[in-house]
Amino acid sequence: MDEEREEEFLKLIGLTGTTFILRYLNEHGSGQYKDFQEHMNIHSLNLRLGTLLHFNLVEHHLERDQKRKEWYTITEKGRKVLMLMEEMIKTVE
Repeated sequence: MDEEREEEFLKLIGLTGTTFILRYLNEHGSGQYKDFQEHMNIHSLNLRLGTLLHFNLVEHHLERDQKRKEWYTITEKGRKVLMLMEEMIKTVE
């Protein structure tokens, strides 16, 4: 990972909402955009989801049958990162 990408990743894990999104998806299996809106403003949410997708920590799903369905799931990589983040949090408690 180059320095710029590394810096972007470290910034992401420290931002408000990142841990919430990963925990929510890990606990519930999936989540819709509206599930996250209550916890952060739309601009921040769009940035978090975009960056989580960029680092392959979450996946975006879209189905178009008679009704459009859209949701997010956590990836295996996302689970590992979440586990490490929680370990770091426990360490400083």
